[in-house]
Amino acid sequence: RTPAQVADALGGKYKGKPQAALQFIREALRSIPLVADDPKDLQILYEDEDLLGVMKPPFLRSTPVHRFVGKSLTNQIVGYMQQKASAMSNDESKTESHGSHPPRSAEAPSMLHRLDQS
Repeated sequence: RTPAQVADALGGKYKGKPQAALQFIREALRSIPLVADDPKDLQILYEDEDLLGVMKPPFLRSTPVHRFVGKSLTNQIVGYMQQKASAMSNDESKTESHGSHPPRSAEAPSMLHRLDQS
């Protein structure tokens, strides 16, 4: 469907406003959390507070087909980040640490570069 058709199908305040309808759908899709896959096969090459460098195995998709379907490198990274955040929150609940940074939430990772593309 075209954006105009989608806007008309949504009706209401979106009728005749294809850009507003597209923005509404994009925001709705982003509200669905990414599926977290088991990171047991994730090969971490580098990690610090801001960056995570990983090895992408052949034939594994870099990004998921849909947010609710796993089986991609991104989904493994989401699983890894969730496990790490959970472990950090468990550690902090056992020993109170003053002045430390709160653990980051497991949000969707952003790819900076893919070496498998030419």
